Amino acid sequence: MTEENIVKRVCKELNITQAELGRQLDVPASTINTWASGKIPKMAEVALTLMLENKQQKEILEAIKKSKGFYR
Repeated sequence: MTEENIVKRVCKELNITQAELGRQLDVPASTINTWASGKIPKMAEVALTLMLENKQQKEILEAIKKSKGFYR
């Protein structure tokens, strides 16, 4: 089984389009399309990985807040 392309994974997990991802990263849609085809620079891969990690950390914090009764 092959690993899912990180551009496609980020879009899926953040529920955004590739065009929106381009806007968030301030890069043209053509660049995002190139990355989605597998030709992604290391720094872009790092940025995308950080976006995924940030989402995971937010989810963890929300779960902790809820379990501690911070939301009523």
